[in-house]
Amino acid sequence: MPMKKNIFKSFVATVTGVSLFLPCQTVFAAPIKQEPVVSVVNFDPVYGNKELNKQKMKEIIENAYSSNTDIIVFPEMALTGYASSEDSMPASLAETKDGESAKYFYSLASKYDMYIVYGAPEVVEGDPAHAYDSAFVVSPDGFVDSYQKQIITDEKGWCIPGNHPVTFSTPFGKVGLSLGDDTFDLITQDRMYSKDGCFMIASPTALEAEKYTDNYKYEGFVSNPYSDRYIYLGWDDLNRNRVLNASYLSGLYIATANLIGKEGAKDELLFAGGSNITGENDPDISSEVWSIWKTTIEQGADYVDYIMHTYAGSFDGNETLNTSAINPEFASHGLVDMDIYQPNLYTKWFKDIAEKKVKARKARKKNGPVVAVVNMSPAYANCDANLKTMLDYMKEAASQKVNILVFPEMSLGDYVSTSDPESIGWKTVIDTAQTIDGTYAKTIAAKAKEYGMYVIYGTPEVNANDPMHPFNSAFVATPKGNTMSYQKVQPVEGDWATKGIEPLIIDTPWGGLGIAICMDVYAYPEMAQYYAAAGCTMYANPTASGGYAGSNFIYNTTLSTITARDGLAVLSSDLVNTSGYEDSSLYPGKSTIIDQNGVSPVYLSGESMLEEKMYVAKLDLTDNVNSTDKYFNSAMISECMSKLSSGETIYDGNGRVYVGIVE
Repeated sequence: MPMKKNIFKSFVATVTGVSLFLPCQTVFAAPIKQEPVVSVVNFDPVYGNKELNKQKMKEIIENAYSSNTDIIVFPEMALTGYASSEDSMPASLAETKDGESAKYFYSLASKYDMYIVYGAPEVVEGDPAHAYDSAFVVSPDGFVDSYQKQIITDEKGWCIPGNHPVTFSTPFGKVGLSLGDDTFDLITQDRMYSKDGCFMIASPTALEAEKYTDNYKYEGFVSNPYSDRYIYLGWDDLNRNRVLNASYLSGLYIATANLIGKEGAKDELLFAGGSNITGENDPDISSEVWSIWKTTIEQGADYVDYIMHTYAGSFDGNETLNTSAINPEFASHGLVDMDIYQPNLYTKWFKDIAEKKVKARKARKKNGPVVAVVNMSPAYANCDANLKTMLDYMKEAASQKVNILVFPEMSLGDYVSTSDPESIGWKTVIDTAQTIDGTYAKTIAAKAKEYGMYVIYGTPEVNANDPMHPFNSAFVATPKGNTMSYQKVQPVEGDWATKGIEPLIIDTPWGGLGIAICMDVYAYPEMAQYYAAAGCTMYANPTASGGYAGSNFIYNTTLSTITARDGLAVLSSDLVNTSGYEDSSLYPGKSTIIDQNGVSPVYLSGESMLEEKMYVAKLDLTDNVNSTDKYFNSAMISECMSKLSSGETIYDGNGRVYVGIVE
């Protein structure tokens, strides 16, 4: 028998008044390795044959042990083989957490001192006709737990969705469990795992190999080197971008294992692997890229391979076993550790969705709107000059029958970032702050009414309760001639900006239009998921994404993922050229229109580096697949966010069972 790498001690647990001696899951004897070795498996199960699959998995586990693996992840439905919607096999082979298969894998986990994660159907108590599509985790000390998949698509005929997150403890830190599309489409849950202290998400998955250009429309697609890497022409593109985005937004490692080979009762499904372990790069490397991002414009640059890193496997690889040591300290949790990550707000937002207090109106027009976004270089602190520029663009847009026009962040007065109340910048935002019934707003609203157009533009907004700290706002002028305001919820412009607290949905004839600003979009997907869950079809992003090097990844992977994940067409309008006091900042101008063809983002606007320009495109919203609207568990998100707000953990382990031997 192999020597144990860690020695587990016992503790006394009291359960319903009875004292039991159980191995402790979280108490470990020294020495403990600081960097776990993780393996992900491209696995080809035999359909419906659990015993044969267990033997195949055993051989891989033994091989992984020779590489000192601490945590191994097998794909979704690895134990039984994958089954599509109308197949009864999963329910007939489903097991409980203390079933024979879990006990079998415990014998291996104990022998090899390894955490084993695998996909399998799980019994639904009282419903023998259905099963959960679950990710099981078996620990070396005899505990078994399972995560039940929440987003059910191809499995909906036999599968019942789950309703809560699951974590498990290891000597290296906490790991979040997820499964398939949940890992990438429930990005809000990934970030809760991060805030809860996890360093990694273990994700069995079943992503079919498919060339999307054979089955979906790409009409109007504009090809250019700026965005081509973020179009999903095939399954490997989807795999790459959704893993990178989930890892970046959560600040965690993603260890995802995929099936390989033909699956299903009639071999009707094809999988091609692509298992990988991806996370943020060594901070010493990535920090150099961020400094470039802030100061340099380099057309065509993509620094994703410096910001992020694939530690094992690849996005289209077919090797069976993919193994790497990882450093938990590289899991930065950066975006959720900032004070602008606000679980208290998200608690309320998603509770409102769950209680049906918020719902965007459905589209009343079948044909999509004509939309436009503007690369704009405002004159610093000169609202009159900028108003003239905006009115000229509105006139041009009207001549092209534009229905929705978006200008950049703070386009009325120009962008300001400062925390010095004595600075010229701070004085500028005070002097240029507007109200929705002020002269500039009324002028733009009157033209919006004349042209029958929705116009979104950025401006500081007067804060009546604290005039020295305005809001960073997006005003929305409507075809009825009125003006509404969205106040940036996650501002990063410095201490002058007061945080907003409410989303804003504009009901248009083409469905709901959600409004957000810059950082709200790139780093806080809770906003997009809220709008999608409310039934919106479009997402407007007035932005000021300064610098170019490195931001290609942040900008494109975020926007393209919003479109593919949440089914929202994205209208993003950016500053361009020099901006700010004494032209102190440089903006490349990345205004972008992105539509969806049912699976992939389709860029409808081209690149215009350092050039003022308006892009116009007609959206086709008929193929937008809003999975968030159909499957997003807003009540669960609200409950978990409430726990995070009060400092509680999102999962207390109450679903675990013990299958080890009590000595």
